[in-house]
Amino acid sequence: PQSHSFQINLYNANDKKAIDDRKSGSFTIDNKAPQESLSVSKNKFSSSENILIIYDATDSACDDESCSGKCVGIKNIDFYTSDGALKKSETITSDDCEVQGSISVDPKILQDGKNSIFAQAVDKFGQISQPVSVTFSVDNTAPSIVSESFSIKSKGVSLNTFSQVAVP
Repeated sequence: PQSHSFQINLYNANDKKAIDDRKSGSFTIDNKAPQESLSVSKNKFSSSENILIIYDATDSACDDESCSGKCVGIKNIDFYTSDGALKKSETITSDDCEVQGSISVDPKILQDGKNSIFAQAVDKFGQISQPVSVTFSVDNTAPSIVSESFSIKSKGVSLNTFSQVAVP
């Protein structure tokens, strides 16, 4: 186990064998990096709506039962894309072993089509989680009109030119 007990004895100054006071306690060695997960509310986003990335990060000192509820806490969560379009760090001010929250990402900084955002949590001892990611699609392409795909008709007659004169 990662939790260790200790005892401190205060010996009498005149009688080195006599104990005047005794205190015991325990300490835990934190040798485990945090874990986290990411999610988004849907799989497709348009360029007009920010992407909400939801995170859940958990820190624990170790996997042993004696470490339950013991942690140093999450210091920050770093978000990034593989192409460098996004680099953002979310500072965590809580000392809790589990933190949840979200960040908003402008879709205009991302490529049209499939995108992945990665994240790594860092605890207050500097231990870094394995990267996790969430993947979604972004539509940053403006609509276009293909002129051959429609026609304008007035009283059954196709109009293919325009003039300043109003059509009755």
